[in-house]
Order: sequence, then C-alpha cells, then structure tokens
Amino acid sequence: MKIKKVSAGRKVLFIFFSLLLISPVMYSKEINKDFYQVKVYHLKNNDQVNMTEQFLKDAYLPALHRNGIKNIGVFKPVNNDTAAAKFIYVLIPFSSAEAWKKISEHIEQDDTYKSAAKNFIEAPSTSAAYERVESILLEAFSGQPHLVLPPSKNAERVFELRSYESPTEHLYEKKVAMFNTGGEIQIFNRLVLIRFFMPVLYQVATCQILCTCQSLKALKKEMHNGKFLAMMLNGKIYPQDQRTKTKFLFLILIVY
Repeated sequence: MKIKKVSAGRKVLFIFFSLLLISPVMYSKEINKDFYQVKVYHLKNNDQVNMTEQFLKDAYLPALHRNGIKNIGVFKPVNNDTAAAKFIYVLIPFSSAEAWKKISEHIEQDDTYKSAAKNFIEAPSTSAAYERVESILLEAFSGQPHLVLPPSKNAERVFELRSYESPTEHLYEKKVAMFNTGGEIQIFNRLVLIRFFMPVLYQVATCQILCTCQSLKALKKEMHNGKFLAMMLNGKIYPQDQRTKTKFLFLILIVY
C-alpha cells in the first residue's frame, strides 16, 4: 500500500492505494481491470454545495468528457440537505492506472476548463469553495473487472456504498476471495432490483462495493434478503466472533 499526501490551497488529501488481489484467476490469466477515482468534497454550507455543483457541471465533467471519459457519477448522501456536514461524491472510471495518471495533466492544459473553473479554483480563502477534498484511487475486483451501469434511469434510484471492514488482513483476504471466487457477487446479482455497480478494493482490511436499487424502500428490503444469504456464506469462512463489520451509506445520483 502506498499513501501520498499533497497539500494545495485548502486541505486536499490525495490517497493512492496499490493492492494485490488474492485470487487464483490472477495467476492463470492476467485480467484487464478498471480503475476508479472517487473524489469526496467535504462542504460546510449550501453556498459551498452550489459552488461545487456549478464547477462540476460547467467545468470539470465537460473537461473529462473532452478527454473521452464517460459514465461519470456524481452523488449526494440522501440526507445531505439537512446534514451539518455535507458531501458530494464523484466517481470517475478509467480503463487503466496509466489513463488516470495522465488526466490531470490533460485537464490543466485545457483552456476551456481553466476559464470555466476560474471562480472555483481561485476562490478567496475567506470564501473557499470547499473544506476538504479526498481523492482515492480504487482497483476493481477480478470477479467483476468492469463497471456495470444500472439497467435504466430512474429519478428515485438509490445507490448504496457499502464498506466491509475486517478485523485482520487474513480475514480481509478471505472477504475479497468471497467476492472474486466465492460467489458473493452472484448473490447480489440474483437479488431483485439490485445490481452491482462498482466493486472495488479500498484499503488493507477494507473493501467497498457500490450497488443500486429502484428506491430506498426497495433497497432496504433487498438488503435484508441479501444479508441473510451473505451471512450463510460468511458462516462457512468466518468464526462467529470475527465477522467483518459492514457500514452503509445511501446516495442519490445527481444528473447533469
């Protein structure tokens, strides 16, 4: 694992995780997997939310599109409007780590982007556009190496960002193997209305998935069904007192 922090303007945290998946498939045949950058904007008020949304809509996403990057997701937590701490999540898919490495350089040379983003990137310190930005690079599971889009557009569609936190690296590797070779991806895909959107590794002892459902009510119902099936599968691998902890974050998609 490599971690690198860069400070620029406001607090900007850049994290690069380089991970090795433990999967027999990798040793038999190299798999071309997607990489995903997740940018998390930490915001304190609606003014910062509006500035960040305007920047993404008018400057950043169009610049990514001009560089051939499609299927970018922008998300908010479902309670973002009433929460004291507000967030915007941006998911950017890349075909390789090399493509990710080059994108910042290409955007910085884009005069159209610099003009459209000027008010955001040159905002005064007394009226900053955000409090903090996290940038995280993720690698897809070998069991599902590419991004899978939802089958249709739906204004009520809800996304669930699920984090699995294992108490040890040994159990973390077992959890990863459950997705890659143990059939857990197939369990999720069998559930009504739920589809995998982006299975990724996040950091040592933690893995993340992003799945989707037609509505929050339907997602919670299918989560219960999926939890029962996953616990049966977990029981074959984990001792009862060493289960992986699961955290949930419900998101809605912002469509520009």
